[in-house]
Amino acid sequence: MQTKGFMIDPVAALVDALPDPVLVVGPDMRVNAVNTAAAKLLPAVRKNDMLVRGLRAPDVLDAIARVFKTGQTQSAVWLDRFPIERHYEIHLAPAQLGADRACVVALRDMTESRRIERMRSDFVANASHELRTPLASVLGFIETLQGPAKEDAKARERFLGIMQAQAKRMARLIDDLLSLSRVELSAHVRPDTLVDLAPIIRQVVDGLEALARERQVEIEVDLPDSPITIAGDREELLRLFENLIENALKYGASGGK
Repeated sequence: MQTKGFMIDPVAALVDALPDPVLVVGPDMRVNAVNTAAAKLLPAVRKNDMLVRGLRAPDVLDAIARVFKTGQTQSAVWLDRFPIERHYEIHLAPAQLGADRACVVALRDMTESRRIERMRSDFVANASHELRTPLASVLGFIETLQGPAKEDAKARERFLGIMQAQAKRMARLIDDLLSLSRVELSAHVRPDTLVDLAPIIRQVVDGLEALARERQVEIEVDLPDSPITIAGDREELLRLFENLIENALKYGASGGK
């Protein structure tokens, strides 16, 4: 194709318009086209070079060979360990470019989705384990209050206090689950609300004062008189500082700051 004196390769123009990394390979395993996304991902893969020189992935090369042998679409998985571990799903399809056969190779990066799925699975497993203990405790005290301690006012008062503490623990775990969902939903949304950190930190410190006394730890606050303004979500920032300071109180040595 020729436009205003320039020769345009229609295959290269087509694959370059695609957002995912895409290669076009001939039956001789020579690269016919590489789009911009693929060139960034695989800088060693160059047009007119043998694919094996730039892509050392036997499973992918075998899948390309199967496309030419069977004339059917194929799929493969590629785990790239350098410079960091990344997972790719490879989709391969036969194509006819004029009189020549070709294989279109499309790569999809699944690293982030796998990481999120693994994180979600681990979190749910841990949360389920953490919820099971306080729930069993609450159920046990309810049975006790309905049975042997039914008329024991002193035991009832003590058990109700423990049940309240366990219920609050379960509520915190559920809040964490909801917080994770909110984070995932807005993971790629840049916050545009300006928030002053100073009152958030003071609110968190006030709320954790009882825990600080119990742990015999002093929370020392040193904030400027002027606002500390950043772009963010107030509730998420509140949760952030609450988790950080609460962990410091729980896992730091008593008698410290």
